[in-house]
Amino acid sequence: VLSSNFARAVVKHPEETWMDKRDSELQTGLKRWLTCIISWDPMEKVVQELRGCSTIADGLSLHLDYMGTKVPATLYKRVNSLGILFQHIKLHEFPCSELQLYQALCDLRRAGCKPSRIKGIVEAVTFCRFVFNISKLQECVSSRRCLGVARGLPTDAACQAAPLTVLQL
Repeated sequence: VLSSNFARAVVKHPEETWMDKRDSELQTGLKRWLTCIISWDPMEKVVQELRGCSTIADGLSLHLDYMGTKVPATLYKRVNSLGILFQHIKLHEFPCSELQLYQALCDLRRAGCKPSRIKGIVEAVTFCRFVFNISKLQECVSSRRCLGVARGLPTDAACQAAPLTVLQL
């Protein structure tokens, strides 16, 4: 009875190594970036290079070269932040202007978005500026007002638990 319960509960699966899992996550992250980049301004070099690829595999290889040794979590985090930006301001063009980015960040702040999420959007724009060498984003990256919105307001104090008392310890 015990062995039959064990056999039902424990199913033999082929073991996936951490390298296989990481490679799978990397491929998924690269595909998400491909779908994001294809909607950018067609005059951008990276978009032209992507459209010049004859297969999806070539496009993935191209972006793997761009991304270098970035870990999959970074790819996910940055593309998700860009998705929030695109969804919020309904961008039909990217790269955006510094004014567009600033207005979008202010709108997000007014909507109650957490400073960490806004900071993630600024980090994603910075990521695009340097990874894809998009010089049009330099003004956004160096904008003091965009960076100020990302820092949050002084009233945005962190919610921290009270320190433990000696009695509690």
